[in-house]
Amino acid sequence: MIEMDEAYFTIQTSENEHNTQKAGRGSKTKSNLMVMAESTVLENIDTGKVER
Repeated sequence: MIEMDEAYFTIQTSENEHNTQKAGRGSKTKSNLMVMAESTVLENIDTGKVER
C-alpha cells in the first residue's frame, strides 16, 4: 500500500513578517510538504500467518 499526504509547516520569518501575513494555506510563512510512504502487510488478518 502506498499513501501520500501533504502538510503545511511554519517556516522561520521575522516577527514583523509573521505578524503581517494572513493565516492558513496561502500564508507566506507556511511551506508545503508532500510525504509518500510504502507499507507492507506483516500479518494476514484471516489466517494469522506472518509474511516477510
